[in-house]
Amino acid sequence: MGSKKELNEFDKWLQILLADPFTDYLDETMFRVDVFETGDDYIIEAELPLYAIHQIQVKCYDNVAIIQVYEQKEACKERTVRLPFSLVDRNVQAYFEKGILEVRISKITIGECQENSRNIQISDGGF
Repeated sequence: MGSKKELNEFDKWLQILLADPFTDYLDETMFRVDVFETGDDYIIEAELPLYAIHQIQVKCYDNVAIIQVYEQKEACKERTVRLPFSLVDRNVQAYFEKGILEVRISKITIGECQENSRNIQISDGGF
């Protein structure tokens, strides 16, 4: 599990994110993104009902998760979620089903560090 300090930082960060009017603007002009947590994972959920799995890409870089949507081989929409902790030492998985992309970030850190920048393979279904 994430440490108490990490959980407190996440809660503070989430309150700031939800209070930011720019977040609402991006939800309306790009695509809606929600962030929440379960007992085991932090979850970034994006509503992408007009897209297919092959049009979506998820990237992680240090403490940033980037969701890009492509049309005609060009990124047409992008949302960046800057988290209050690094993703380098965490398991990150992505699933897409019925227009919803779910990016799961494990609260448990793994011993070895992943690459600082990596693409996350998206699985079809299987929340």
